[in-house]
Amino acid sequence: SGAEMLLRLGVLGELSTGLQNVVREDGSQVWEVCINLLLVLLELSDNQTEVALSMCELIGWQTLGNCIQWTDSLNQKQDLASASEDSEDARQDSGPAAALSSTLELLVMLSRQEKFSGSIAKSALLKPLMNAHVSGLEDQLHRITIVTQLSSNPNIRKHLASRGANKLLVRSLRDGLLAEPDSDHTSLVKVWESVICKCCSGIAELAMDPHVEVDLISRGAVTPLMNAACLDHEPSVAAATRAIANLCISSDGKAAVLEESGASLLVSLLSCAHPAVVAGAAAAIANLALNPEAEAELLEVGAVEGLARNASSNNPAVQFHTARGFVVLTTKAQNRDLVIDAVGMGPFIALCQTPDLRVKKMGAKALANLGVHVEMQYEDLDQDLSLIHISEPTRLLSISYAVFCLKKKKYITKHHPKAMKTIKINKYNT
Repeated sequence: SGAEMLLRLGVLGELSTGLQNVVREDGSQVWEVCINLLLVLLELSDNQTEVALSMCELIGWQTLGNCIQWTDSLNQKQDLASASEDSEDARQDSGPAAALSSTLELLVMLSRQEKFSGSIAKSALLKPLMNAHVSGLEDQLHRITIVTQLSSNPNIRKHLASRGANKLLVRSLRDGLLAEPDSDHTSLVKVWESVICKCCSGIAELAMDPHVEVDLISRGAVTPLMNAACLDHEPSVAAATRAIANLCISSDGKAAVLEESGASLLVSLLSCAHPAVVAGAAAAIANLALNPEAEAELLEVGAVEGLARNASSNNPAVQFHTARGFVVLTTKAQNRDLVIDAVGMGPFIALCQTPDLRVKKMGAKALANLGVHVEMQYEDLDQDLSLIHISEPTRLLSISYAVFCLKKKKYITKHHPKAMKTIKINKYNT
């Protein structure tokens, strides 16, 4: 109630005026107090979006950018002083560092608002944010979180990369992996794990842009991502595998993953209990298998068996990427017998029996690669019919038969349902 009263009394306007005048040598503590008050108002407000919008209009991104640049300059002066022999000059003033921390924390909250991502990315704030010398682990996490949240906007990914987002995320991930804290410091370990996870998530988002993907690969993003995928922290592993999957879309990315012995690592991750990890690994395998050399290695290290174990998963993303992997691995005629000998038809039938239409269609493609051709000519399978059972083929040689059972869904409506067309179930070869 106190926060709402302060907002009604126009405290944001007074704070914005004070902040615009406080960026001077002796004002870091005042800035910190003002920013902390803004954070409290934002956290306690019933309408965070409206308050955040008012903050941005009154304060402006330029003012926040000036603060980052100003506090960063003060911190660097203190670092030079601490290196000198004069103990009086070497005394550290916590004001600039605290002001920078508060500003970054405020930007974390503001960058969550999707409507601000474009204006933040194209403002004068972005350059000092990318170039600031951030030393504390908490501050590093805040800055990486801001970049990662901005990266979720597909319209500004290329712009972020041009301003140094790729360089920042890859460097932070590489440095973070080399500076793993002692396990005795539990709170520090949690922050470190969050830094690694956010770096991988940001790279995964940025890699969805083809031009940015090329730049990430050239900066050596694959190696630290492969190392992150080996950690004992499932959210970080899930983010790393998703990033690897996105980087494997290009031929250069596939080659880079193959050089890092990525095929065996991805197959091993298919046995993980975390669905997000399995989905990421299966997606990476499906993309990687488009490379002939990688395809041969995947078959050799047991990718088919690994995918088959997840065909009956309850997670739609896991099933979909599993089906994608099967489609790619069974495209070549010489691979089909290997697949059938390894796992039989059970996994493919399980994929076709799932309620998810995307998975069902992808499973049907995999069956078609194996010679199972089912022509179903009707409209909107998910609305009119549901697949309830597919029998095992009578045999795996020559001409074989299978029974496909479909059940018509009941409609409780006054309108007539769409008329179904003829359903043809043809013979198929295996």
